[in-house]
Amino acid sequence: MLYVWECDTNIKDDKKIRPPSIPQPELTASGLKIIDWSGQGMTSIPFNLLNPKDTVGELNVSSNNIRSVSTEIRNMKKLEKLDLSKNGIRCSSSTDFGGLPAEMSQLTCLTELNIAECNLPFIPPAIFRISSLRVLNLSRNKVNILLPEIGQLTKLVQLNLQQTNITSLPPEIAQCLDLEEVYLWGNSIETLPDTLSRLTKLRVLALNYRSFCSVVNTPYMEGLLRKGQIKSEHIPAVVFEMAGLQVLDLENTKLNSLPYMANTNLEELYLSKNFLQTIPDSIYNLQMLKILDLSHNQLTEFHEDIGRLKSLKVLRMACNKLDVIPRTIANMEHLEELNLAENNITIIPPEIRYLQALKILVLEQNSIILLPDELCELTQLHTLDLTSNKIRTLPMELHRLKGLTQAHVYHQMVKAGLWLYKNPLEQPPPEVWRTDKPENIFKYLKKLVIIKTENLQRQKIMLLGESQCGKTSLAHVLSQRKPKLSDGVREKTRILKQTIWKTENNVEFVMNDFGGDIVYRALYKLFLDSKALVLLVYNAAIFNENRFYDAIGQWLDMLRASCPGVVVKVIGAQVDLLHQQEDEDDLKTIVSEQELKALCAPSEDFEEDEEDDALSIGHRSEMESIRNTSTPAVPEKPHHELAMDLTMQHLNKKDQELQEELKILESDIASLEKPGQAELTDMEEAILKLLRIRQQKIKFILQNPLKIIPGVASVSSSNSMEGIVQLVDELEHATINQQLFPHAQRHIPAHWKRLGAAIKQTKGPYLYWDDVQDVADRYDVKEAELKECVRFMCDVGDIIWYENDPGLSQIVFQKPKLLTDMMSSLYRHDMTEFLNYENKVFMCKGRLNREQFQESTNHFLLTGELARPLLNSLWFHLKLSNEDTEEMLELLPMFEICYTIPEPDIPTSPIHNRPLLVLPWYNRDCDMSPLKEVWPANSHSKELAVVFTFPFHCPSAIFLNISAQIHDFLDERMDWQDHIYASTESEKLFLQQSHKEDATVITILVRGPEFAAVQELMEDMVDVVNSEIVKYPGLYWKVKIPMGASSLQLATLSASDYVKLNSSGRRMSRPLKPLSSKN
Repeated sequence: MLYVWECDTNIKDDKKIRPPSIPQPELTASGLKIIDWSGQGMTSIPFNLLNPKDTVGELNVSSNNIRSVSTEIRNMKKLEKLDLSKNGIRCSSSTDFGGLPAEMSQLTCLTELNIAECNLPFIPPAIFRISSLRVLNLSRNKVNILLPEIGQLTKLVQLNLQQTNITSLPPEIAQCLDLEEVYLWGNSIETLPDTLSRLTKLRVLALNYRSFCSVVNTPYMEGLLRKGQIKSEHIPAVVFEMAGLQVLDLENTKLNSLPYMANTNLEELYLSKNFLQTIPDSIYNLQMLKILDLSHNQLTEFHEDIGRLKSLKVLRMACNKLDVIPRTIANMEHLEELNLAENNITIIPPEIRYLQALKILVLEQNSIILLPDELCELTQLHTLDLTSNKIRTLPMELHRLKGLTQAHVYHQMVKAGLWLYKNPLEQPPPEVWRTDKPENIFKYLKKLVIIKTENLQRQKIMLLGESQCGKTSLAHVLSQRKPKLSDGVREKTRILKQTIWKTENNVEFVMNDFGGDIVYRALYKLFLDSKALVLLVYNAAIFNENRFYDAIGQWLDMLRASCPGVVVKVIGAQVDLLHQQEDEDDLKTIVSEQELKALCAPSEDFEEDEEDDALSIGHRSEMESIRNTSTPAVPEKPHHELAMDLTMQHLNKKDQELQEELKILESDIASLEKPGQAELTDMEEAILKLLRIRQQKIKFILQNPLKIIPGVASVSSSNSMEGIVQLVDELEHATINQQLFPHAQRHIPAHWKRLGAAIKQTKGPYLYWDDVQDVADRYDVKEAELKECVRFMCDVGDIIWYENDPGLSQIVFQKPKLLTDMMSSLYRHDMTEFLNYENKVFMCKGRLNREQFQESTNHFLLTGELARPLLNSLWFHLKLSNEDTEEMLELLPMFEICYTIPEPDIPTSPIHNRPLLVLPWYNRDCDMSPLKEVWPANSHSKELAVVFTFPFHCPSAIFLNISAQIHDFLDERMDWQDHIYASTESEKLFLQQSHKEDATVITILVRGPEFAAVQELMEDMVDVVNSEIVKYPGLYWKVKIPMGASSLQLATLSASDYVKLNSSGRRMSRPLKPLSSKN
């Protein structure tokens, strides 16, 4: 490059003049100079470049007036690339070294030479002596012939001979064994040497194959070829023998057949505008083929062997006579474009569904009458051309093709999007489908598919999420179709609120809005339903990665344990608050920029002297410093993308942990089942049995993952009601998806509805099964049908029936609200605030004075023990009679959330301090000092310990449920928050819950004078724990027996101290005995 330094003589003398800096030349990868002196009008290469000490790696002197190159060029020993194109290089014969000297053979590092457009009538012979050449460009020189000497360039990889007037290649070109690319465009090639087949690395042979057609380029010969009366053999056979060839363009070459093709690496084959009547068999062997163009031929059969081309991405067969698409097309799973326009196709096979990569499907001008539903599974489609067919209706699931974002438009003169013109379409009507917005068509079809869905029953929805995340407001907006924000803490949901909701399309839902406070989670398992649709709601306004587990992760874990396989839709609520934050952030940004401008504003008294220059530079430096020290704005991922990414990562991590645990189990099982091993002992048999149980449990969990509906719905319950319409639409279509909800569409007999109404109208808070049968007898419904009917009523939220719970299966709660009201009176998130003596109910109903009330309340909030006066006050709004109260006291322990203490015949304490009902969840007592007296560290009794470990997740209610269950066979007990001491006639029991890292551990210790009695009590305890575990079908656990260790040393036991235990699963029930509390 030329650099000229011009000085302005008008510049003031007192100014310092500095010449512009001349940029250093660029360097090659090996550190050599890159010199570009193109277009400088030079007649020769400057001698300073020919200095042997100069290290030039690339030299570009194109577009100059150079006629010859000096022999001194031999000094450029390290030259790698030389561009002499667009010069007038002299060469008058094939032996003329006047333009390029023979000394160029000494350029042993030269790998690329460009001598294109130099008006050469002959190829300079010096070129054939540069044996190091890998790239040679001779294009646009009328050399007429390529000399045999080309074979001397054995390292040649790329040869460009475009527009050189050559008609053939010499056989010696086969000596260039490394040749990969030969470009012959713009030449009339008449023959090719047979030796080309030796070039196994040749990937590109770019030429106009139509030049071989001169021998058949008459109407007579063309007619014979078109009718198949002669075979096309005018294309040189060597073309089909080059194994390395990747692209072969035989378009419009008058072919009606192909010989055997040895082009095993061929990736693109263009055969359009020929006379082929069948697809040549040799094509089916081209397993690397990605593009195949057979359009504009005379094909009448679409052979099934096309399915062998499994790598195909583009298949064009337009303008033929095809009438059937083979089912084997399903094998082409990588296909992205399929063009079958202008054929006679009438049916699209259902196997089209397997072309999941398909983006372009052109079926214009065929005879298609009906589009299969399977077509709607091609979600990657962005172009679907159905113009000029016989289609009367569109499939109602067409809305699933979300890639079709436009209709009846052109992109770069090519049809794009959805095209439906020239069809006798009746559904949707013309006013709907004549549009450039497919969403109008989709909206119509979505509504149609819902309306036409038969026997669609009410779908249960469960709204789960943290307290105050927006569940209640969302439920109101959905059901009332108008905005409403809940009044914060005062409108918190207590346990569960049920709402019936019917959409404008008559899709009916029953929404169970679960209270999000931690107190209610002990009751969740009573109301969760694996057949329901879960709306997992989080507060988008405060969501970030650190809050993921609290907002979403813990709920996913709970659902995996309680309802494996349940359908879940994640919803980000309160996005209106998120927009407010964005507006505030934008305002802060504007203010910050204004402050920055004010800080860095230039001085008004600026003078042109050196001091002012320095001052100006100082201002600029200060501004740059401020800008550079500010944190660069990194675009944050939108909350909905972040939430979905974290959700899938969380679930995948859990699956990976389970897979690792499964490998360990399989290894342990294999070690016990080694062939030739001695017969297993009873203990080893027990261990093996338990290992297999755990193995099957993990497999069950992995085979029943949560069904996460893709995407996070962003909604607002404020006036904007943002995202609500889209959410309703998605819920409606999820409901009619039989893969997600196979039970939702079923015919319900009319007498079931009458029976259901009769059951619900029966008085009382619940019905025994005998009572339900009495009602069913009036409608001639027998046992098997009755169970189906009651099960259906439970599915649609009319009743609550715990069919699989042995203790509750004989009871039907025909008024679910009464059950939730009873529970919510005992479990409140605001219990401490509610227990206020200013509330007159405690004085009127409980008949407690202030001191008695305070004493009773404090005792309840510490130990969970409720006295009758306080219980009567809590149940005041239920208006229960004394008989009803006693029934409730008998019923509640069946839910395993509490237990009752029989009132003594002779009272020993005032009624306000005498416990009647115990709710373990409220126990916050941590003072375990009384334990030392009843459970000494060193004991000479027989002792047995069992440890249950829940490594991945443990429902918070399990320990509470166990606490309630074991009451049946105890004489005395003392309870703390995470510990229980109890005794029977001669044995003692200690139960504790602890948390170690990510695992929850429940330890059972039993002592007694006789080992048989100790073992019997332990079996009862293990059965109780097992009975709770089986209520969580997705819960994984381990059970072990610490051997030879004191109960107070359990926390320090090593893995070698454990032996696996097999438990029978049998549950023993004993009569309730009088029990004394520690208080």
